[in-house]
Amino acid sequence: MYKKFFLLSFYIALVTYSQAQNIQQTWNIKQAIEYAQSHAPAIKLSQAEVKAAQNTQLGAISNMIPQISSSLSLNNNYGSTINPNTNAREAMNSRYIPFSIGANIDLINWNNIMNLKYAGLNKQYAAYQAQAATHKMILEIIQKFYQYQYDKEWVNIVAQQVASIDQQIAYVEKEVEIGTRTKSDIYDIKANMGTLKEQYISAKNTAQLSKNALLQALAIDKDTINFANPLKQDEMLLKTDDKTSDIETIIRNNPAYKASRKNIEVQQQLLRVAQSNFLPNIYGFYNYSTFYSERLNMTTPVTPWKEQFKNNKSQVWGLTLSIPIFNRLETIKNVRYAKINKEKALYENEQNNLLLRNMITQMVTQLNLSKEKYELMEDNFQYQKLSFEKSEQRYKEGIIDAYTFYMVRNNWLNTNFNLVKNRNEYLMQKTLLYFLQHESL
Repeated sequence: MYKKFFLLSFYIALVTYSQAQNIQQTWNIKQAIEYAQSHAPAIKLSQAEVKAAQNTQLGAISNMIPQISSSLSLNNNYGSTINPNTNAREAMNSRYIPFSIGANIDLINWNNIMNLKYAGLNKQYAAYQAQAATHKMILEIIQKFYQYQYDKEWVNIVAQQVASIDQQIAYVEKEVEIGTRTKSDIYDIKANMGTLKEQYISAKNTAQLSKNALLQALAIDKDTINFANPLKQDEMLLKTDDKTSDIETIIRNNPAYKASRKNIEVQQQLLRVAQSNFLPNIYGFYNYSTFYSERLNMTTPVTPWKEQFKNNKSQVWGLTLSIPIFNRLETIKNVRYAKINKEKALYENEQNNLLLRNMITQMVTQLNLSKEKYELMEDNFQYQKLSFEKSEQRYKEGIIDAYTFYMVRNNWLNTNFNLVKNRNEYLMQKTLLYFLQHESL
């Protein structure tokens, strides 16, 4: 009895789990972006670059710290030698234990000083690069998200039209049976139905491709998520003010702009690093040493090792001045490369600023254009809807033929298409510009 109850409970739990796995989650655009920020490989890569830059800075700091080392060794020598007093060969077995501790410090090393500043600038540059990568990814997700919303809504519109024609065919078939319509009307409708079904299949395929592109941008390898913004959220967004900040202000706050500017500073500092190899450097050193020694297999007493270490100690310290004179033109070559890289950074900054300005200007233009189109289509939508409903009623009454009604239906379908297209375009442009201005959604 208990065994059957256990098996039944296990089966119910398994079915419940399977059903839960099949239920897709629904994410809005903010949830999608939050997921991508913590899972996208591009973001993780940029964060790794920041960590690498931090480690480089730590290495540059460590070069300013003194180096301290010590050594202790044991040397046993076995052999023989000639005693000059007796001119006889004697055993010469000895033990020698030296100990030393020393320190070296770069008092003035221009290369280390320049590298330390470079590491700090490079760390900032890596941080801006990481922000720019996140920025770029979010803009891409916004575009793909609204593209999928449009494609998905278009599928629903075409599906409704297919269902409407199915109802229309059933209605006309009844009229053919009672003799109020000819069979040719059914043939015309079914011919139009084939075209519409082809549009429906194409729309479904396009929607799936756009969803796959969105999933790929989010680094999700399984189609287990549905994407949709709550209607209330979209309506609130449509009612927000379209006023945008000054384009120059948006550009200056953009992380890609900051990264490009910081790269110029990085390349300038790398030039200084290369030039520092022309300058003299001053190093300091200190060494303390002592030793213990004894003759092995000797009967005479040996001075204790503590006393020997104390008596044999010696210290040395000093300064070293290193002046570079000639190193096979390596420094000159490196300086030339650094100047070229700095020049390239200036050109890249100019090019990036032009691309960024063009992108933002185009977004503002597209926002205004999509707003005008959306408002125009929204006003026209109700008239087109009334026209379609009136034509549908006239077709049912036999006042207009199937071809004329097909043309009216196409106009109505195009109206829906343009309304959905411009609405999503307007929402997308508002979201893009809002993010560019506020760095968040």
